[in-house]
Amino acid sequence: MQIPYLVTLTGAPDFPTSKRIAAEVRFASSLEQACGDSGGVVTTYCDAQGYLDARAIEEAASDLDEPDTVWTAALRTAEEAAWASFPRPAGAQFYVRVTVPATVFDLPDGERRVEIAF
Repeated sequence: MQIPYLVTLTGAPDFPTSKRIAAEVRFASSLEQACGDSGGVVTTYCDAQGYLDARAIEEAASDLDEPDTVWTAALRTAEEAAWASFPRPAGAQFYVRVTVPATVFDLPDGERRVEIAF
């Protein structure tokens, strides 16, 4: 089965490889727990990106149910999980990249659907 996204820790070139991998795995596991599964990570990511393209960030910041704040909350939780066992190196950042084709559709009833090609 193809993994639909990739998590990469950057900005910490001297961080030991074993700790980098452990942090990336904890980050990804926490994202999946927050979003339901690996497909949920892609869906939430794509929904947040589509939402941010369509509306001002300030409008969404006050409503936790909005897609970008759901994604932001998932990222925050994943960061905490990643650094639970050791201190975060200065400059370290996680990047999430979707690795499968995903398309966001706006439906007539105002809902949004994300199709992921596995």
